Amino acid sequence: MVLAFELGALADKHSRGFNPPSAIQYFPSWHPAIMGPPKEFTITVSGHVFVLTEDQIHRDAPNYFTGLFEGSFKEAREGVQELKLHRDPYLFTFIHMHLCGYEVLPLPKGNIPSHLSEGSRLKNLILDARFYGLDSLAQELEAEITPEKKSNLGNCRCARGWAWRL
Repeated sequence: MVLAFELGALADKHSRGFNPPSAIQYFPSWHPAIMGPPKEFTITVSGHVFVLTEDQIHRDAPNYFTGLFEGSFKEAREGVQELKLHRDPYLFTFIHMHLCGYEVLPLPKGNIPSHLSEGSRLKNLILDARFYGLDSLAQELEAEITPEKKSNLGNCRCARGWAWRL
């Protein structure tokens, strides 16, 4: 965080018994007055557009997004800031929420697309969390399922858009 002092207001308020530290304003390090807007990445998932900032992709790092946009991938070296994926946009909504710092659980009971059931939604969301390398989200979701259902997930590892079972 960066501190910005309002010196005139501080002097006026201080002379009236005002405590000086409360006149300090805190700005996030990306505040436009200091560094300009944050770096943004556009992720298009089967035609649905999502935008993530640099801070958001680092929320559950290292992950697919930090590797792609800032890691050793060719795209990172070329400065790519857009990504197109052919994944489920409904499930990516939960991934996006997680990276934005929101709680994903409990999953809502309604508005489940017809191509998913409650059980398949959770299972596929776990697989997507693993696909994107979001370990803390995957662990949080896995804690929601019973031990007998966990065995159906298998060991899935993902890299550069390809998934395989061990």
